[in-house]
Amino acid sequence: MAKKTSKQEKKAGKERKAAKEKVNKVKAEGKNTKKAKEQKKKSKEKKHKEEEKREKQRREQGKAPEPALETKVFGKWELNRVEVTDSGLKNYINLSPFLTFHTFGRHTSSPFDRNKLSIVERLINAIMRSGTKKKIGGKRITTRKGCGKKAKAYKAVEEAFDIVNKKTGKNPIQILVTAIENSAPREETTRVKYGGITRHIAVDISPQRRVNFALRNIALGALVRAYKDKKTRGEALAEELIAAANNETTSLAIAKKNEVERVARGAR
Repeated sequence: MAKKTSKQEKKAGKERKAAKEKVNKVKAEGKNTKKAKEQKKKSKEKKHKEEEKREKQRREQGKAPEPALETKVFGKWELNRVEVTDSGLKNYINLSPFLTFHTFGRHTSSPFDRNKLSIVERLINAIMRSGTKKKIGGKRITTRKGCGKKAKAYKAVEEAFDIVNKKTGKNPIQILVTAIENSAPREETTRVKYGGITRHIAVDISPQRRVNFALRNIALGALVRAYKDKKTRGEALAEELIAAANNETTSLAIAKKNEVERVARGAR
């Protein structure tokens, strides 16, 4: 084999040197980016803890926080005068101000993170549902038109709030909170097996499950009222909210709550 000339050796040496410098540069950048990421993560965690502390203090007072900007629900309804009278649900009905009620599912990773969602967004999400497997109110609802239609549900809730305000003259957010408090059951039954025999016993319901139960049945009541009817989804939801807020048995949510508590009383 022919020996390398001095020119080729110099060229190879320069290339090795350039490659080494490039590797060192990439390593240095990697260290810097890692440090920057760690600092960013720490600052985020610190900010998140401070926000949680402030929210907890506000919720303990039973009132919505004073918004820094005048953030109103749909640009119309104030949150700072809405009160949660049920002390068990204060920490689970989020009345913090939001610019828009669409968090793009960022809280779905943990089941307890749903408490960070605004109660209005949770109602919008509950409206986006399919039909029922069994008959409810004499109807078996088979439609899937509401599934995934966030914009449609958003408009339906806004329409419902306008109708509630016209009919009652009150803040519709307060009506929603009262409806949830009235339609949230306090006890239900669970199955327990003793020596091959299964029996039902009465148990208390956790606050988060109470809110979930109420929202699900309010949305279901609106669906039943609007199915094969001239009413829009917004009109049906407004009727259901007003009936639940007034503790009327015509509300499906109230009827379901009474049924669950009646069964639990019998299983004590």
